[in-house]
Order: sequence, then C-alpha cells, then structure tokens
Amino acid sequence: MSSGRLSICVPSFNSATTIEDTLKSIFQQQTKFSIEVIVQDGASTDGTLGILDRFQKQSLATNITLKVYSEKDGGQYD
Repeated sequence: MSSGRLSICVPSFNSATTIEDTLKSIFQQQTKFSIEVIVQDGASTDGTLGILDRFQKQSLATNITLKVYSEKDGGQYD
C-alpha cells in the first residue's frame, strides 16, 4: 500500500553516459511510497532516449512512474 508519492525531476541532454546510473539508483530504492521520475530531455541525439525507453518499459513492473519529455529547448534552465 502506497503512503504517498515522491517526485524526482531529472534534467537531461545527451546524457547516455550518466542517465542509466541515475535511473538504476532510483529503481533500486525500497520505499513504502510510489516514485514519479520526470525526465526533461533537450532532444538528445546520443542514445539517451533509447535508455529512457528501456527504463520506461521496466517501470511497468514497479511502483515507479517514469515520464519522459524530450524536445529542443534553450538549455537546463529553460
């Protein structure tokens, strides 16, 4: 039974070398509440989106919701 939700926002742009470790760390958490991970990606072209897609499929069997938004933007603070 979920007793709440934790939302984590992750900025991303061409993060293929680090995004997998970030998501693995989140997915390994043992909690009594659900986790919502929001990844705001700046239209990566280095394989980041493929990694995010794999984790979205994996999230279906967990208490983690992974939402990915990918679009060209003006940088991390946009």
